Amino acid sequence: MSTRLINVAGFGFQNSLDQRELQRRYDDILRHLDVRRARFQLSSIDNAGFQELLVRLDDLSIVVGADALLPPDAARALPRFGLTLVLPKRRPLIWLNLLKHVDAMTLIDTVAHEAIHATVNLLGRHPQTPQPMNELAYHAEEIVALYGANWILNQIEIPAHRQIAQNLATINQHADILIRLGRSPAFLQEKSAEGVAAAKFLMELHLIEVAEPTLAELNARQ
Repeated sequence: MSTRLINVAGFGFQNSLDQRELQRRYDDILRHLDVRRARFQLSSIDNAGFQELLVRLDDLSIVVGADALLPPDAARALPRFGLTLVLPKRRPLIWLNLLKHVDAMTLIDTVAHEAIHATVNLLGRHPQTPQPMNELAYHAEEIVALYGANWILNQIEIPAHRQIAQNLATINQHADILIRLGRSPAFLQEKSAEGVAAAKFLMELHLIEVAEPTLAELNARQ
């Protein structure tokens, strides 16, 4: 009994530490985020659907910026292509490692992936960005983002077959971990559906901005 109480108290203490660390990372990235440079590079990508996604991110007050701190060699060596941080009562923050991307295709995929993560609180999946120490939430959210990114890549009609296949392989890796953690195939299907729902929230504006006409309105048009 006493051991369990100590473990529960320790878990709460760890959560507090994790929250402070997430806040520190958010503030640090925000201070070193080059929004203008990111916008210039992203706006040069000639794809109407992708440009609509960027407008939608602006409308949702999601900040998109590029790293302005790392030297070029360190930026290219860093494994991470992008990062999204969501905290309660703060604007979602997307950080992009522009120098890591060798072509527009991978950059589009990164932005689409991180954009899905940015909806984590907006669509009620989690109050903030799930962290790796919470394996279940972290790997589930990665599946959401990967499925959502693939839906967006198909929607904007770019030649992304190789990237989509790579995303599917990564989904399988996360799915294997979740199965080992005791999650069912139905749970995985739920995460894929959440990814598609988030992508539609970002891309199909008419689904959320235009209400169905009432019977009275339809009669009035006749």
